[in-house]
Amino acid sequence: MGRYLTDYEHLTGVHLHPGELLMSSEPLRVTTILGSCVAVCMFDPVGRNGAICHAALPNAPTVLHKDPFRYADEAILYLLERYRRMGAPTSRLVIKLFGGADVLGGKPRDGYVSIGRQNTMATVETLGWEGVRPTVNETGGESGRKVVFISHTGDVFVKKLGKTASRIAETHGGS
Repeated sequence: MGRYLTDYEHLTGVHLHPGELLMSSEPLRVTTILGSCVAVCMFDPVGRNGAICHAALPNAPTVLHKDPFRYADEAILYLLERYRRMGAPTSRLVIKLFGGADVLGGKPRDGYVSIGRQNTMATVETLGWEGVRPTVNETGGESGRKVVFISHTGDVFVKKLGKTASRIAETHGGS
């Protein structure tokens, strides 16, 4: 659409942490940092509202737990159900998927699947069960990502984070 991130600097900023989600019709600029985690951005162009989740793990355990939005499957199902209750069919939603990097590097071996890849697979599978596919799927690789989601337009801005920046942050005690 020809928009720049600087066009949204005036919006209220929110930082989304792992295991959190947000749904809003208010104009917000939501930022999250991803490594192996995945962010799923959803936008209803008719209702003009957006949602984003930051899932750290692929599938929820079958036993009761206290952190449902840490898991990609539960966070996605929750958001899709909220949209349905608001009268938005899932076929109308614009869904974008980011993250799922193999930030620890290394080569896959003997059936090993990285947590980033597991998160991506669980996300795509859960969306598929619900009959939806992401219009954008920017996942994998070895670099983390900074994702900025604009809730009332569905715009997403992504910056890949380089290994040098990660090492500097780790060296200085940053996260």
